[in-house]
Amino acid sequence: MAAFVSILVFILGEIFKRRLKKQDKRDEVKKVFKRYADPLASASTALLWRLQEVFDPGGKGFYLGGLHHKTKYENYKAMSTLYRLACVLGWIQAIRRELVFVHESRSRKVVNIEAALRKFASAFAEGGHIETTRVQSLVKLWDISPGSVREDAIKQTGVRLDYLVKRELHEYHASSLPELTAEQSVEIRNAVAVELCQGLGVPKISDGVLIETHARAMQYLNVREAWIYRDWQAAIGDVMLRPASTGTVRVHEVIGYKEFELICNSGGDEDREWLRRLYSVIEDLDSLGDTRRDARIQQLADIRAATGEIVRSLHEADNKNVMISRESLNEAKVARAKTG
Repeated sequence: MAAFVSILVFILGEIFKRRLKKQDKRDEVKKVFKRYADPLASASTALLWRLQEVFDPGGKGFYLGGLHHKTKYENYKAMSTLYRLACVLGWIQAIRRELVFVHESRSRKVVNIEAALRKFASAFAEGGHIETTRVQSLVKLWDISPGSVREDAIKQTGVRLDYLVKRELHEYHASSLPELTAEQSVEIRNAVAVELCQGLGVPKISDGVLIETHARAMQYLNVREAWIYRDWQAAIGDVMLRPASTGTVRVHEVIGYKEFELICNSGGDEDREWLRRLYSVIEDLDSLGDTRRDARIQQLADIRAATGEIVRSLHEADNKNVMISRESLNEAKVARAKTG
């Protein structure tokens, strides 16, 4: 009997220890988010309002257009837009570096914030819908009956076409379709037509149709993209971080605009290269342009929606301590409705 009691006491003790450990993990997760909630909310609302301006139907986001900015105002607005994007990536990376998420440690509020951060990362990194849109545009251009095409076939064909175009560009030592000779562009167009018909299981497209629609087909194939993959996002976040000042509750801080501009203008080559990759998302961007030709428009719209989701989740997690204005919350709601 004594042995049984001893075993029971041991088992109950282990269960109690595990529950305490699990509670400690929950508490630590909450503490980390609490330490970074305010600066993340501030950076997210700043980005939210900038993207609202970028997508203003009246054209207020004109300053992102063009490869060269002619005025100080245009240069500042483009640079500060880059800074606001990088700031949010920086604060997210600060959280990631302090915290390894454990499934058992997640409260509902933390889960909601994590979901918002994942959506933000996905908006930067994922462009599968572009592959589908490219196929749908060609199907319409070449007058292929959409009723005879399966949805899964469109997605699979889109992936193969994307690979085909990138492979051919590599073979021709070109970075984009406009760099090709007329003969090379015809070869790629024909290869795409064959791949598309085989993938969708439709009859061959006539040479006359291919010749007549060549220019538009090349436009649909030459979609401008600038995906920032998740590991790249982490690297950009690291560029933005510095050790926090002594006595502060946080381990990391995001650099200010002054230091950011110094890095962009005269920093080390490695740091500038990471920021250059991020800048490719907004470089020479017409936010009111054709999304079929520039995937970055929808990408940035998705980033805007995801930023609104971050603002909403932070407010719902701790609306007493995280200061977000009513106007910003309303704008977050508008931004979330604009996606898709």
